[in-house]
Amino acid sequence: MSAGEGLRIFRPAHSPVFLDTGAGLSRLPRVPDRKRPLQYYEQFEDRALFYDCFWHHDGADVLLVGPPPANLLEHYGQARFVAHPSGKELAAEFFPSRSTMTTRLAGVSPDTTHIDLKFASADFRIVVQPSLVNELARARILFTMNKNNDLQWIYDWAAYHAKHHRADTLVLFDNGSTRYGLDKIEAALAQIAGLKKLVLFSWPYRFGRTDNRVFTYHYWAHFLQISSMGVVLRRLGMKADAILNCDIDELVSPLPGSDIFEVAQSAPYGIAPLSGSWVEAVVAPSGSGRTRPEGFRHGDFTHMRRDPSKYLCPKKWACDPKQDWMEGLNVFPYWHRIMGAPERKITEKPVCSFWHFRGISTNWKQTRQQPDKPSPLLHYRDKKLLRALEKINGTGRGTL
Repeated sequence: MSAGEGLRIFRPAHSPVFLDTGAGLSRLPRVPDRKRPLQYYEQFEDRALFYDCFWHHDGADVLLVGPPPANLLEHYGQARFVAHPSGKELAAEFFPSRSTMTTRLAGVSPDTTHIDLKFASADFRIVVQPSLVNELARARILFTMNKNNDLQWIYDWAAYHAKHHRADTLVLFDNGSTRYGLDKIEAALAQIAGLKKLVLFSWPYRFGRTDNRVFTYHYWAHFLQISSMGVVLRRLGMKADAILNCDIDELVSPLPGSDIFEVAQSAPYGIAPLSGSWVEAVVAPSGSGRTRPEGFRHGDFTHMRRDPSKYLCPKKWACDPKQDWMEGLNVFPYWHRIMGAPERKITEKPVCSFWHFRGISTNWKQTRQQPDKPSPLLHYRDKKLLRALEKINGTGRGTL
């Protein structure tokens, strides 16, 4: 399939529910008496009850996905859900996890268009969004969240996985980018050969920050991204061939005679964990001694550290969502593992690898993109990486 030919584009609406700032009720951080910097509170999501509400793929239940209840647990338990137009009150079942929660409303009449929610003293009307599970059946889904990444990086990342792993469906949650809108993202990705479906969400909510005042898991407050993973699985992907969790600064290594989606489908319990290594932000000088005028891209970074064991990064994963055990609502995709997966020793043992590029970064979390010259004592050029990047490097790569 050529670029753009037969591409189906989805821009799904979603149904967020947020407490009013003047409601006198909000979510508190864990161990709230511990002081955090002001930037932490500016990014901490204290008002979201749900990010989305949609039909379960069985057509009988409605699911809501949002942050964990924290100090609001009692209010969730006392909340009242009423379906319309039937007026039937619905019983809620909650499935909480460390950074997200799924809520199930069972036995919902098929003519339901919206649900009225009474939460503490606040009233909300929630539109029930359609499931896209059937539309994305048999898809090979690559998904990520984006904010202000260079459009060329997004293109290169998607084109790479379409070429080397036959990814044919891309799901992207845009976290309030200010450099461009969804139209620009769509125009860039529509150029990729082999891409069949593109799903773009506008997801402009607080991302959360690392919480160094919680000592067991610093990343617990990243509700938005972990909840987006639940939306990918439950609203979009339950009938997909496989789903790959991979960020724009990460490329999955090619697999001779196969690809990551096939590996996930044949892996024990349908999970293919990926081990990662950092690609350093160093650039070999060109003949003119100048860097690329259009800016750095994945193909400019091909050097690794000579002692890679000291520079490994956390695992990622691909999965087959059609596994029976994944129907359980106590199963949650997280950044580096799938919570609730069976036999952790098996389902977390890496079977493939990926490269993590320090230089593909907006420096939003830490300063990473400060390209320097490679040092023969510290770095070597990874030939496997160099070969893998040839399709998006030099004259053979797309330019926006």
